[in-house]
Amino acid sequence: MNYHIEVENHQDLIKIKLTGSRKKEIAKRIWHSFIDLAQKEKINKLLIIDKMKDDLEIIEVLELGNWLKEINFPRNIMIAVIDPNLLSKINCNSFGEDVIQNRGYHNIRVFSDEDSALEWLQTF
Repeated sequence: MNYHIEVENHQDLIKIKLTGSRKKEIAKRIWHSFIDLAQKEKINKLLIIDKMKDDLEIIEVLELGNWLKEINFPRNIMIAVIDPNLLSKINCNSFGEDVIQNRGYHNIRVFSDEDSALEWLQTF
């Protein structure tokens, strides 16, 4: 279960590159790190470049959506996830966006390219 997080702090946002294997427990650690990083840096805009391999099972995506609500993930942290494989037929980030939107998290969106993600983040 290896993963790597690379962080670049920009003036008004934090750019985070994720690599490694995608597993549910790793995802929970990563989402906790988003909270810690945003609070520590006092920046509420995160640009996530998701280069992780493997997809979560559908049930795991549903469980993570419920877990984000259970931990009361902050709704003031704006997160734009860039997934270059977003348009593939089966994509856990795309499904995950639907799941979390249905749980009231409109502060987290998934994009296929950086320009669209940055444009959305700049609206806040």
